[in-house]
Amino acid sequence: MKKMLKMSILFILFLGVSYLIYGVARTYKINVWQNKVGETLPDTFKIELPVIKNQDNYFCIKASINDNDETDFIIDTQASSLAKIETIDDLTANYWGKYPAPVSNFYGQKERLSLYFFERFKIQSLSFNKPLFKGILKSNTMYDLMDNDVIGRDILKQLYWKFSLDDDKMILFSNKDSLLLCKETGNYVKIKNGLIRNNNPVFLPDISNQDNFMFDLGYAGEIMVNNKIFTRLSKEFSPKRFLSVRRTSTKIDTTYVFDGMKIEWKGIKIPNCQIIYRPITNRNLIGVELANRFNFVLAYNEKKNNRIEDNLYLQPRANFQNIKSIPYCSDFGFDIGDLKDGFIIKRIELGGLADKAGISLKDKIISINHGNFNLNDAKRLDFYLKDKKSVNVEIEKDGKIIGKELIINFDD
Repeated sequence: MKKMLKMSILFILFLGVSYLIYGVARTYKINVWQNKVGETLPDTFKIELPVIKNQDNYFCIKASINDNDETDFIIDTQASSLAKIETIDDLTANYWGKYPAPVSNFYGQKERLSLYFFERFKIQSLSFNKPLFKGILKSNTMYDLMDNDVIGRDILKQLYWKFSLDDDKMILFSNKDSLLLCKETGNYVKIKNGLIRNNNPVFLPDISNQDNFMFDLGYAGEIMVNNKIFTRLSKEFSPKRFLSVRRTSTKIDTTYVFDGMKIEWKGIKIPNCQIIYRPITNRNLIGVELANRFNFVLAYNEKKNNRIEDNLYLQPRANFQNIKSIPYCSDFGFDIGDLKDGFIIKRIELGGLADKAGISLKDKIISINHGNFNLNDAKRLDFYLKDKKSVNVEIEKDGKIIGKELIINFDD
């Protein structure tokens, strides 16, 4: 028995070591492949493009795959490049292999994703050497969040990206051109390695708290905080509380929202910010909405004293103090989303107008304003409701069709 137990333990150790070696070797192979993605780029170039944003306000770039028409790709500084399975199938991607370990998405869902590459991937005249894309299946929560496919840091790090939002343009140039980088970042604040890990110091003066944050253009909001900061904020301020449901899960997520907060990012004072806490993610993030208040440069692979740094450069926009946060939800306290069999209440503010009127999460939507709003434009509902003082919501609840009239009382 002792001998068999010993043999079993040795066998388990052997399997564990083998799996570890396989994972390291596979990761190394991926890194070698990805490091060649930019080898086809010229040593010097400068391309100016208009700033593009999608309907969720993410920054986008036009690119073509296998000589097809250009499409918009979301720019995400903290993700690998991602493509929906339809893109993989329709544009004839080549299967590369499985990622060596399960990858967690924004909601903690783990999946061992398949990797693919296209023979030709181009941004304007810049031709990239077969970057890898993770294929996103419909079972992945990220699928429903992706209106566009994503280019991540594996492509981003092949060049420098300047977002000159005051001029409404993007400038792409070679990461071998240090003189041009110096010129394009004049009067900018440099954050050393601000594009990796939690290297962005953010101070919250209302609670005298400073912590480090990750710069993430793939996060839609302004500021997300972890539980430690949320606990301190909650002692001084009362957040709004929202419940939301995902299309691919029965789970209900809770989000806490603090509006009108002050922050300082690398010493730059920013008023009227929106701070969010989600227990399911529990991270410190700087998102695309806060980035929108700045001109900024993504300087991946910048050489400094024989070392490679992934630096972020910031310059407050001319009107950065007057830019307002996009509301997390309408003043009527609800948002909608689509399912296979129709449209539902996908988000609701606890204690808000919709909640008080008896509208509940997952109620089926029949019409909004007697059909004057096209439900197929669900993601534009916040803009539709922006200047309205009242709205009629017709829902199906317990098999009955019920109309609810929501009216904002500005004297409250």
